[in-house]
Amino acid sequence: KLSRPINKRYYHADSVYEILKQKVNKYNGTNNLDLFEYLFNNHDKIIKGKVTDLEVFISDVEKIKIKNSIILRELDPQDNKFKPNDVYKDIVESFNYSAYSKSDKPYMLLEDLGVNVCPYCNRQFVNTFISEDGKTRATLDHFYSKSEYPYLALSFYNLIPSCYSCNSSLKGRIPFT
Repeated sequence: KLSRPINKRYYHADSVYEILKQKVNKYNGTNNLDLFEYLFNNHDKIIKGKVTDLEVFISDVEKIKIKNSIILRELDPQDNKFKPNDVYKDIVESFNYSAYSKSDKPYMLLEDLGVNVCPYCNRQFVNTFISEDGKTRATLDHFYSKSEYPYLALSFYNLIPSCYSCNSSLKGRIPFT
């Protein structure tokens, strides 16, 4: 069972706050405003909330999307595939996992969590090593996929330390229970 280390900070809540504030201003007067206001008002809870809260956030966001006819992917007529639209891209930019994963914060998080074996397969080691010569760490699987739930990309309880095989080869975007 994962438990968040007390009084430590492993996320970019300040930058999320600032970017979401900009998005609220950008979408003022549009049907997307309710979504970005919800994300803005709840960003800290979304990032630090308990695992049981994630389902509530998912449900709330879905209700807002339905109520306001918000879609996050649109059909591209050129290749007949669904592509992320600007609203989706703005959510991804707000909860910027790419910047987070390139920082030292995931290393600190994994080191303090002390998870040594992949929780999915219970076979592969997922140790974190930091030295003057370099560093390595486990991959962080998004239990709720980033592509489906981009606003959960930085949620503490959505980041599962896992081995590369389970995260990339086995699980991928397959939802687990």
